[in-house]
Amino acid sequence: NIDELAQATGKDEAIDYVSITEHLIQESITYPHTAYSDLYEFPYASCLSCDYSGEMIEISERQYWLPTCYVEEASSDITELSCKLRKGLVRTVEQILSPLQSIGLFMSGGLDSRVLGELIVKCGKPGLAITICDTLNLETETARKAAAAIGLEHKVLLRDLEYYPNLINDLLALEGPHANFNRGTFLGFQKELE
Repeated sequence: NIDELAQATGKDEAIDYVSITEHLIQESITYPHTAYSDLYEFPYASCLSCDYSGEMIEISERQYWLPTCYVEEASSDITELSCKLRKGLVRTVEQILSPLQSIGLFMSGGLDSRVLGELIVKCGKPGLAITICDTLNLETETARKAAAAIGLEHKVLLRDLEYYPNLINDLLALEGPHANFNRGTFLGFQKELE
């Protein structure tokens, strides 16, 4: 949709190369930026209203949901807040994992998967760290080292050369014509993961 908006407003030539680089490296662009230097994302959970009744178009913005915090939860002590976050995360992971016999974790080697991997091990559940990629690269090596450091078995699954061309029909059936191929990078590996 942002590409269509850029084209409709004539801003499709104003490429934000920092955001494009960020997308290529991290597969995301930091909010509120977009791939275009003159277009920004609208705040989450917001309504945009346009009134065409006057001589000028009047635009108003309203957020219909904002996160709330009770007074007793508020704190500027980052250490205290990080401890609360960790306790909440551990409690939630333990609740989710408690009925499971074994756990598979997609392991990129990044901070999120390393933290979850450590929590899986601390829950005493057998787990398997899985990295799915196109080639053996820095990510696979980082994931392997991270899995070994936290005590998880690690398995690498490689996509073959025809993976993406063969993915098109399945992804379009799942998501429709606006499918994002970044979300299809694990399709077709069910047999290898059973």
